[in-house]
Amino acid sequence: MISEYACHVKGIDHPGAGPLTVSYEITHFPDTELSLLVYSAQPGSPEEESLRVMAKA
Repeated sequence: MISEYACHVKGIDHPGAGPLTVSYEITHFPDTELSLLVYSAQPGSPEEESLRVMAKA
């Protein structure tokens, strides 16, 4: 069961990729100290390409 779910947009100043605007989703699970945080970018955006490059590094 999920106790809390949120979706937001965040600006990040990454030292290698520069400024990025990404969406993120966070899910908190009850009765645990666990959370799942997922960052994503709009398809075809410069941020998407930057995330792909960083993922390969």
